[in-house]
Amino acid sequence: SFEQCTSSAVAMDGTSDLSWEERAAACIEAQGQLIPATTIQVTDLVAHDDMTAIVEAFADDACSERIFMGVRGGINVGLGDDAPYHVTPLCVGHFTALPHPSPGEFDFVRSVAQTSCERDCDCIDAFKTTLGVQCTDAQKESSSVAGAPIACESGQCTTKHGFESLLVTECTEDEDCLASYPHSACNNGNCEPTSYYPLNTRHPRAFHSALETSEGQIVLAGGLARANAGVYTAIAIEPVTFDPMRMLFHAMPFEFDDDTGANHVGRAFAHARIATTSKGAPVGMAISGGFQSVNISVTPEEGVSLAVPTSGPAGAENLRSTLLTMRTEGNKTLASVYPLSVIVNGEDEEQPIAMQAGELVPNDNPETNEESTQHIHVGGIVPGDSPAAAGIQDDASVSYGNVAINCVFGKNAETGPSANCKGSRNVFLNARAGATTACFERRESDGACSKFAILGGSQAGDARVGEVFRRKTKADGTTVDSFDPLDSDTPTPLNQAKFVTTHVTGPGEVTVFGGTSGPGFGAPANVPTQALTLSGYDDSENNPELLSLEADSSALEAGIAATYRSHHASAPLPGNRVLVTGGLNANNQSTSSALIYDAGTHSYVKASIEMAHPRFGHSATAITQGPLKGAILITGGLRLVPGSDHPEFVPGSEIFIPATPAD
Repeated sequence: SFEQCTSSAVAMDGTSDLSWEERAAACIEAQGQLIPATTIQVTDLVAHDDMTAIVEAFADDACSERIFMGVRGGINVGLGDDAPYHVTPLCVGHFTALPHPSPGEFDFVRSVAQTSCERDCDCIDAFKTTLGVQCTDAQKESSSVAGAPIACESGQCTTKHGFESLLVTECTEDEDCLASYPHSACNNGNCEPTSYYPLNTRHPRAFHSALETSEGQIVLAGGLARANAGVYTAIAIEPVTFDPMRMLFHAMPFEFDDDTGANHVGRAFAHARIATTSKGAPVGMAISGGFQSVNISVTPEEGVSLAVPTSGPAGAENLRSTLLTMRTEGNKTLASVYPLSVIVNGEDEEQPIAMQAGELVPNDNPETNEESTQHIHVGGIVPGDSPAAAGIQDDASVSYGNVAINCVFGKNAETGPSANCKGSRNVFLNARAGATTACFERRESDGACSKFAILGGSQAGDARVGEVFRRKTKADGTTVDSFDPLDSDTPTPLNQAKFVTTHVTGPGEVTVFGGTSGPGFGAPANVPTQALTLSGYDDSENNPELLSLEADSSALEAGIAATYRSHHASAPLPGNRVLVTGGLNANNQSTSSALIYDAGTHSYVKASIEMAHPRFGHSATAITQGPLKGAILITGGLRLVPGSDHPEFVPGSEIFIPATPAD
């Protein structure tokens, strides 16, 4: 880990029985696992609960070049305590995987713990090939060896690994292991931990929701969490919160308004945001629509196949027709469920939907000049027989949606938050799914976007690049909302682009990253990075126009092809830069590469940055508060497996620390 940070040896000060060479070798071998590479002794602390340790290492005596840092909270210090705490070194300018169980590591620990001995050298020589060292004749004469990587205690060899007792526990089912450690499972007759929670996430997730709260914490909710023969299912797992002040994850169980609420938790490819009431009061996280299960297969020849299962929960039954709100209170998550509906012949009709885009827009009261907001959800996948359907997909049970659903949130002191979600059909010229929204003007008071467009997602090759949301005042003084056609000079087919990510990179400028353009969802990534500006928005006689500037990718070894990716994730970095991570590349291979885009020069920075794991369908979220301010949390996702068309879940999370810290 230290060599990864600096490409050279780093001296480590601290109290340890190991030599410098042994400590360095252990650190490199650990690769973020829970193996103590060195011990830094801290003394004379005042007894206190929930303390946080911050460790920083520098390449020079002047401390001008930070090479790694570590944060660990939740430390309870009592009188006379002498306890170690694991702190993961987060490398500056690199991705660092948070601790996660390693099967190879466990096999070694288990083998050592099952070996009988009389002295340390019995253990060392038994595993000399793995360790790369063996006892000298002088050491064999002694019962103990100072600084030995493995030792003999009470007739058994030991690595002093934290999970040693669990690893030697025999089992026939998971329940045999859970009494020893709550996040463990039975694997071929032996117990193994499945997560180092709370140092890492508790469950695998993909195509989930990740949002930052006003307190700076990052909430992970929903997503696909289980796979069986290519069918990936979103199950009812509780949300997990990452606290950057303590660098710990915390799961909070659900508590619902009624017994049916748990049936609405599992959802992926949904739209999520932190919700506020019309007066700006926080409601919590709101997640609308989504799939319960999806068939996923990926091959370089045929691309990506995302299909709604037609057996089991099929068609409309597999699409969520509800909005789920979640807020924390004490040590639990309070959840409520509200219907999504559209107006059909004057009546409300349930509207299942997934893969929709969304934005927060003004909903002001002109009589009182009171600012308020509403959440608008646009387009998406809908049932093929839905009134909002238009343009049948490959699977005839689902269709592209021509619908916009407005959700207005309220909050009552006695009853708590509430939501009312009503929609309208046939609001676009073209139905869209897998599209994205781009906000060109956002007011500071409440974050509402007064000027936004829905881009891409069309099935029709001759469709407009997108449509712009406009609120017009009629002759009688009332207002009407509409989506108007959007002309464009973009040289690439953004009209069909799906799975694009967007970021505001300048005044009135939105940059789009990645995406795949074609009639379906499986085409290889082929959309270049483009900075977009909106012209003629206030011209009621003509259509607004989208002006584009393609990013300079000449600094990248593979040129523009290096920027092609879908099902990727991106997040803002300090200095008006954007980090683009992972995804499926132009060859439909999952990638671990990450790119840095400089919005000031509209160009990519020459850099070779790799994530710890290739991922797609993951999340990348900027940390905006605390000692990790400016860093990016990467969580979840899937990766391709050699010899299989069905991807596997990526274990755990990783963190990127930029070389230039946030102010």
